[in-house]
Amino acid sequence: MKTLGIVGGIGPESTVDYDRSLIRIWRERTMDGSVPSILVNSIDLKKMLDLIAANKLSDVTAYLSGEIERLAPMSDCLRQILPTLFLTSFNADRPSL
Repeated sequence: MKTLGIVGGIGPESTVDYDRSLIRIWRERTMDGSVPSILVNSIDLKKMLDLIAANKLSDVTAYLSGEIERLAPMSDCLRQILPTLFLTSFNADRPSL
């Protein structure tokens, strides 16, 4: 089984919600009772919001890119989750979510 990587920073409640949603969708599509392998990198939301408030958007991009790079070697695909932005990259042989 391949591993899904999630970069999050909204908080533990949203992480639980995403986890439940991903597992529910996975089970609906695989119908074999399994659950996907998921790695979560919870970023420092305060740091990101401080950078946004200071209008340091290139620093926000660099911060998020660095966190994705930290997770990338440990996962087969990435899902970056931000409060208003969803970026997805999945392998062709994986059920789409």
